[in-house]
Amino acid sequence: MKKRIVLRVGAGSITGLHNDKVDFRSVGEVSMKRASDVHFDNERQGWAVTPLHEDAKALDLPEAYHSRTEAIDAEVTGLNDILKKQSITL
Repeated sequence: MKKRIVLRVGAGSITGLHNDKVDFRSVGEVSMKRASDVHFDNERQGWAVTPLHEDAKALDLPEAYHSRTEAIDAEVTGLNDILKKQSITL
């Protein structure tokens, strides 16, 4: 199954998760901001996703994951769900 690229289009801007499939520089100036951070939480003994950007604070994720891959997958899915609220998909 192909994964979709989710973009939120606003007045003069396009917002999306970075990937190497779309070269946004071809349409204008690019500004990157880290939306969240995946890290090992020593206290909970699992991988955690911490929102860093204002939009990412709407993430509703468990406190910890067994593997880093699970945490990253949940992070990407959660951030794409936030973007889907006002977006187009390619």
